[in-house]
Amino acid sequence: ESEPWQAAIAGMDLAAGDSVWVKTGASAVVKVGGTAVMHLEPDTVFTIPADGNDGASAVRRVHLDQGSAWTTVEKLLGGDTFTVTTKDAVGGVKGTQFRTSIDPDSGETDWDMEEGKLELASRAGGSAVLLEDGHNFRFLRGGRPAFDRPRPARERLKGFKSRFRQRFGTELP
Repeated sequence: ESEPWQAAIAGMDLAAGDSVWVKTGASAVVKVGGTAVMHLEPDTVFTIPADGNDGASAVRRVHLDQGSAWTTVEKLLGGDTFTVTTKDAVGGVKGTQFRTSIDPDSGETDWDMEEGKLELASRAGGSAVLLEDGHNFRFLRGGRPAFDRPRPARERLKGFKSRFRQRFGTELP
């Protein structure tokens, strides 16, 4: 039996097993572990899975259940990893800034790369895709790739950055 949702407060610690729900019309900024900052858009739910994480300071994996998040990850050292998963895809980060979005109607997952590199793979299997600066990749519901290679996304990213600035009152970090 799950515990009821509780209101978040600034500076609240999150740990493995916790979830964050951003209501309609709201937004949130969450520091994850010591390496990532996630700007969560309205109608977003994300979870810090209990497996693969060693407490608040060692979070290396998050799961986006629904909605959209801009994630900025500091350059990782050596064997360090940071992974964002959705129901249908996995993104392995290599020090980067990207947006992950799940369409509430179609269930499609979009990955938009602002800066850096992100290795994407379908949870259904298949070859990994390397997403680099200024590109987009989409997985359909069930994890099938929507196209055979990443697409240029500079104009798409400009629109997202403009809405980010309006929503969060700041430029992307």
